[in-house]
Amino acid sequence: MNPLTWNATFRRFKPFIRKQRDIERAGVSFAGELLPKVFLKSVGKQPGDLDYLQRNVFSILFLALYSCIGIPERRLDFYGTINHAIRGIVTATDNILDDELKPQLPLALPAEAPRFTSVMNILLFDRLIAHAKTSANIDPLVNALNDMELERALMASLAPIGALEAEEEAGRKCVPTPEEVLSKVHDQRGGNLLRLAFVIPLIVEDELREKVARGAEGVYLLGMGLQLVDDLVDFGEDLAGGKHNYLHSLLHHTRGHFDADKALEDSGSYGVEALFPEETELVASKAVDEGLKGFGILHDLGFWIDDSSAKALLSRLFDLRGGGALKPPSLR
Repeated sequence: MNPLTWNATFRRFKPFIRKQRDIERAGVSFAGELLPKVFLKSVGKQPGDLDYLQRNVFSILFLALYSCIGIPERRLDFYGTINHAIRGIVTATDNILDDELKPQLPLALPAEAPRFTSVMNILLFDRLIAHAKTSANIDPLVNALNDMELERALMASLAPIGALEAEEEAGRKCVPTPEEVLSKVHDQRGGNLLRLAFVIPLIVEDELREKVARGAEGVYLLGMGLQLVDDLVDFGEDLAGGKHNYLHSLLHHTRGHFDADKALEDSGSYGVEALFPEETELVASKAVDEGLKGFGILHDLGFWIDDSSAKALLSRLFDLRGGGALKPPSLR
């Protein structure tokens, strides 16, 4: 099965690809209004629509879903900008914690200064949230949203996700059961991370609250499924870093004599599909099941991704996360 066929189903993303590009350009333009020009560099050539969709799949999916739910066009830019800014803050924070520098705003800062570059991204994206609210106040529903209410709602949702990172940074004390990984770790890092896109719409969209809540439920399940994929792909890295990992938990609690040190050593030479084929297929199948349930909820809301298209998109998401070899039979 072609992982992501550019057919009529996916061409329906095109208007939302254009909107996300506009949101991204506006974010760079706003950064240029705050910073002296010397601190910004040119954006460079932009990717084609297919590549752009794959790099920004959830930002674009959220815009499309808002539209299917019935949220008016005039508020899509507001929600999309909030999502773009939150994604920027989360990515910059991950960059600091993992000592990486994934591309964000085109800041003209030394490549050898990844931490300060990430700090600048956090500062600029935080200001972008406030700017988005001010710019959208012409809409009466947005204007009725108190600035402090917006900030409080976002912080109340972000803080538990950050607290999980802090717990791991302080050092893992034990290996939780698989059920505990799902309910306490993936709940935040996977499901609630994607559900951030619905925090503000749930406050603003009174007349659409039930549909918005169902949309949030659907993307929560997508996040839960994709976190399982990440746990397969990042197995060795998570073991080395003392992070919670579903596959590690499953092996630890179901195998009588699981040797984590040997698994870490072996993971440098072999993928989990070779080391633990049965458990890997079980986790991958669970990831697909969660994703399909999530897309099923979204389809019931009027979203055009049917079961076949959902499998194609999930297959591509495995590839994009480095898990092409991990796909269960249902995606092959």
